[in-house]
Amino acid sequence: MDAPPALKPKESQFKLDNINCFKHPNNKIVGICIDQNCKNEDKYMCVDCIFESHSGHQMIKSGVIEDLYNQKKNDHSGPNKNVNDEYSKFEKNLKSKIDEIKIKLNESVEKLYKVILEDFKKATNTKNNSEDVNVDMDIIINNYPPKNKEELNKLVGELIKLYNNKNNTNTEDNINKPTPNNINNQEDKLWIDNLIKYYDKVLQAKKKDLENYISEIKLFKIEKFEWSTQTYGKYGFYYKLEENNSKATKSSGEGFITICRGNKPLQKGKKYKVDYYIDYIEGQFDVGFGDNGEGEMGWLRGENLYGITNDGIFVNGKKNEDYKIKKENKKITLIIDLKNNATEIFMDGRQLYNFMMKPENTYYPMIAMRKLNNSVKLNLNEIF
Repeated sequence: MDAPPALKPKESQFKLDNINCFKHPNNKIVGICIDQNCKNEDKYMCVDCIFESHSGHQMIKSGVIEDLYNQKKNDHSGPNKNVNDEYSKFEKNLKSKIDEIKIKLNESVEKLYKVILEDFKKATNTKNNSEDVNVDMDIIINNYPPKNKEELNKLVGELIKLYNNKNNTNTEDNINKPTPNNINNQEDKLWIDNLIKYYDKVLQAKKKDLENYISEIKLFKIEKFEWSTQTYGKYGFYYKLEENNSKATKSSGEGFITICRGNKPLQKGKKYKVDYYIDYIEGQFDVGFGDNGEGEMGWLRGENLYGITNDGIFVNGKKNEDYKIKKENKKITLIIDLKNNATEIFMDGRQLYNFMMKPENTYYPMIAMRKLNNSVKLNLNEIF
C-alpha cells in the first residue's frame, strides 16, 4: 500500500515531523540516526523505526535539526550565501579578461588563470575550517517535502551533514566569511591585501609578454577579402554573397556540397591571419584553404586541401585530429605562414592544432557546405 502524501509545511517553515515515515505510513518522523555503526539504509526514524531498526543508536531529535536547518537557510539565501559564490564570480571575471587577450597569449594566460584561481581557493580555504563538510542546501530545499523514499533519503543525508557541521555553522567567522565587500577586521584585511599583492606580482611577470603582443597587433594589415563566384565541374554556384561579398550563405543546391573559394590567392612568402566567422546549423561543413586545382573535390578533405570540419581536421587528404566544428562554435582562426609553410588552427580563441603544408601549391581560402542556411563570413589580415 502506498504511503499517504506528506503534509505540506507552513510557508517558510521546515518541520521534520510534518513528514510521514515511508516504512510506517501512519507515523511521523521524530528524528534521524547519526550512529556511525548503523548499517540501515534508511536513517530517518519514526517511533516504530527506533525500536525495530535503530535501538541503542546515536540519534538526533527533529527539533535540533530543524533549528540548524533554519539557521543555515538564512545564510544560504542571504548576502553572504557561500564563499563558493566568490569562486564563481572570480572565475567568470578572470575568464572574461582571458577572452579579451586573443591568440598570442592564449596558452600562457590559461596557465596564469589556473595558478591564480587555485591560489585564490587555497587562500580562501585557509579562512575556512578544513574539516567543514559542504552542505547542499538546494538538495534539502528541492526534496522537502519528499515525494518518495529516495527523496527522503537525499534529504536526510544532507541533514546529517548539517548536524555534523554544526560547530562550523554556528561560528560567526563562518557566517561572515571575508569577501571584497565584507572586510570587518584587521585579519581579513591583511588576508585580502596579501592575495591582491600576489596577483599583482604574477601579472607583472606577464607584462612584457602583453606589451609584445600589443605591439604585434599594430603590425596587422587588413586585406580586402571577397568570395569568388567560380564554379567547379557540372555544379552551379550555390551560395548567396553578402556584406561586400565577404559572407557566403548556402542558398541552393540542397544535398550537394561544393567549394566556394576566395577571389584572390594567398601570396607565397607572406603570413596571414584568417578569421572565419561561422554559423553552423547542420550537415557537412568545412572551412580552410586549398589549391584551386582541387576544386572539383567539392570539399576540403582531399589531397592539397586543408581544413577543420564537422568530422575533424583534415590535412592533405587525411583526417589527423578529432576536433570538430559544432553548433556552439562561432569563430575559426587560421594563422597561415606561407614563408615557413606552417598553419595553426584556433577555435573560439583556443589553439587546437598545427601542421605543415606543401610549399609548391597556390592556396586560396575555401569553404564547403552541404545544407542550406549555413554561412561563413571571412576577415583577412596580413601579419608583417
